[in-house]
Amino acid sequence: MKRNVWIGIALMSAAHLFAAQTVSHNILNDNTVVWRIEEPEVRQSATDYPEILIRPGDTVIVHAEGCVQTGGHGKTWKRYVNPSGANSDRLYHGQVSVPGGGTSGLVNLEAVNDKPLAVKSAPEGTDFATWYLRLGYVDSDGDYGDNGYADHDNGTDDQCKDVGAARVVITITQHPGTPGVVWRPISARIRP
Repeated sequence: MKRNVWIGIALMSAAHLFAAQTVSHNILNDNTVVWRIEEPEVRQSATDYPEILIRPGDTVIVHAEGCVQTGGHGKTWKRYVNPSGANSDRLYHGQVSVPGGGTSGLVNLEAVNDKPLAVKSAPEGTDFATWYLRLGYVDSDGDYGDNGYADHDNGTDDQCKDVGAARVVITITQHPGTPGVVWRPISARIRP
């Protein structure tokens, strides 16, 4: 009986370690949608979100917060946006890419967090099927497997004390009348 209890506890812990992120949206009006990503993927360097479409003329505001378990031993939780501690100048950062929004590929969230990004017009022939949000995470080369959201601790220098798991909120506002852009209600962009 004891063995079965321990197996159950181990399975529940493993399930939480590999729990899937959740992505949801709320359409505020014909021009604005708010996307929410709870526990964004941190077990790989980049994750595409093809459901979160970006178009020329949009204004995109990314708000990220919370903490991530970076693996290893001891206090290993770090802030997702502006981590502190050893190697945090180059590791443990959440990242974002907004096509046409001035990010030029993945950039650290700290550089764009809560700042409006104006999505520029696209060159003729642009494949808008590839214009979607991408999040990234920076860890040691190939050392992503032990990252996640299990076994919360306060982190280096208590940076994660009373702070929950990472989350990202993306507000996309389209602007009718943008030259060269066919306006459609924001709901028309939501993929089922």
